[in-house]
Amino acid sequence: MPLGTQARLLRVLEAGEFIFGYPDESFAYPEAPGPALFSKNGTYLVYRKLHQNVGSFNSYLEAEGARFTGGKEALAAKFAGRWRNGAPLVLFPTEESANQFVNEVAALKEKVHDNTATPQEMTRLDELKLQFVAFDYTDDLDGARCPFGSHTRRANPRSALQFGKKGAFGKPAFDTPGALSNRRRVLRRGLPYGLVEDRPTDQGDHGIVIQFLCTDLSRQFEFVQQQWLNFGNDFRLANDKDPILGNHGINENCRGAGRMVIEGDKETGKPPYFCSHMPTLVETRGGDYFFVPSMTCLRMLGRGTIDPT
Repeated sequence: MPLGTQARLLRVLEAGEFIFGYPDESFAYPEAPGPALFSKNGTYLVYRKLHQNVGSFNSYLEAEGARFTGGKEALAAKFAGRWRNGAPLVLFPTEESANQFVNEVAALKEKVHDNTATPQEMTRLDELKLQFVAFDYTDDLDGARCPFGSHTRRANPRSALQFGKKGAFGKPAFDTPGALSNRRRVLRRGLPYGLVEDRPTDQGDHGIVIQFLCTDLSRQFEFVQQQWLNFGNDFRLANDKDPILGNHGINENCRGAGRMVIEGDKETGKPPYFCSHMPTLVETRGGDYFFVPSMTCLRMLGRGTIDPT
């Protein structure tokens, strides 16, 4: 994919989506705590501690992967929307192509580290690194490569809400790929916690601590969590939940109640695959909302200029 095309897919969003005091994608100023100097350059932070049921994940993959064409690693990639090495499924539909991509990235990084990379190799590395994030679903509108229900496609649909038709909403209002989902974006960073030896089971204290930044908790973080991850209507998936983060619950037989449809491929004649009895793989163990102040705000508090209560 040419660098220019990748840059277009990574269009910079308005600062007001993430920082108070600036216009957002609707060219309005998000509602913020007052007065203006108190909130400007601040943001909201969402903290979540998520326990991972790794034992259940591995057990389900072993059982279901034995029946799935491609095996358990291909099935895991369909759940996540990426291979374990991070390569996006929509660009690298086979594990072999994903490994070739990541190996090329690693080799070029080593050359850059050793100061032996040519200018052409450095440009090539920049192009490859962008492919981890600079992609959309305009060439996979049927979900044959990356399922509609996969985690990455649900958490950030990009242009996937057009449902089988390029340019479905006309121009110029939705000329930007992903315009419908750009108002739901958040900044996020996560870190694993817990002991490595605990992870093959569900019982240990292990998982991920993750933080999100945004200026509208309801429109951004809560909408994604409620409407896109735990309710499938926007993806024409009825009540099917995100396979990774969805709260699947249990049925009357005390089995996992989660479901997922993995779309087939019309070009190859591959039929769809139906996953059932999926267990809950991630559980929330803690979390809260915070206001992150700017340096100006901290100075105002320190001088007693404003009463934070």
